[in-house]
Amino acid sequence: MNRKQLSNPFELPGKWYKAALHTHTSSSDGAWWPEVVAALYRERGYDVLALTDHERSNDIRGLSGPGFLVINGIELHPLYPGHKCRNHHIVGLGVPHGYPLSRAAQKDVRQCMQQIEDLGGIAILAHPPGVDVRPHLYADMPGLAAFELWASHQQATGGGDREQQWAQGLDAGIYLPAIATDDAHEESDVATAWTWLKMKSLSKRSVLSAIRTGACYASTGPEIKDFHVTSETVELRCSSCGTITLAGPGRKKAVRRAPSAGRGVSVFSIPRPDWSFVRAVVTDRAGHRAWTNPISLV
Repeated sequence: MNRKQLSNPFELPGKWYKAALHTHTSSSDGAWWPEVVAALYRERGYDVLALTDHERSNDIRGLSGPGFLVINGIELHPLYPGHKCRNHHIVGLGVPHGYPLSRAAQKDVRQCMQQIEDLGGIAILAHPPGVDVRPHLYADMPGLAAFELWASHQQATGGGDREQQWAQGLDAGIYLPAIATDDAHEESDVATAWTWLKMKSLSKRSVLSAIRTGACYASTGPEIKDFHVTSETVELRCSSCGTITLAGPGRKKAVRRAPSAGRGVSVFSIPRPDWSFVRAVVTDRAGHRAWTNPISLV
């Protein structure tokens, strides 16, 4: 998990696929049957949908189709022994339908993630619970594959935006790929956040690999078209926006803002900084954001 370098998806072959990686159905506390949820996302132009109900998986047979992939998942709530935040929400993607979570895995988040991995899936830390989860804590979760830095449904309780926690982990050398989700439970959540995956083909194996290696970026609206580093510069290209921030460790950053009136900005280039990594945050005039994963500069 303590990676020195993640993939730069903008330099990889393949195409971009739009993914909803954390959703709920009436199998737990969502509003609709799995078939209805699949139809909603397909109609909205998604390529990948993960159904991740609480404590149970779904029978997804017949839900995929040409150009649209549904994968199984589950949201679990294991304990972290000895920690004051007793329950962590872990999204397991790619697990088989109907698998039983062992009693030991229910009592220990690390064993939970190990069981997900043993079953061929990946574990994602979902909407981390406030200040209780510090980098040193999830550094002790070797099976963790990614970090959910945005979950739209959690915004109602102030728990949906976890960029600061993710950035603290990067500063500590914990290079977890970031994803954004709508964590959809009801209609107002649907298609409010997503993750773009760079893949050669549309398959479960490709989805899990793209997340695990950081071949992705997270968004609630803006599109990032290119992000690359040369020996001399760092440059980002995106859809028209209000602010482009290139950030490094700690408080190191460079910012380009659009004028208060007129066109937004869509390109930002700076001399290559003397940082250990660089990442980008794009914010449009409506406040919607997109986040790249970090690119190593060492």
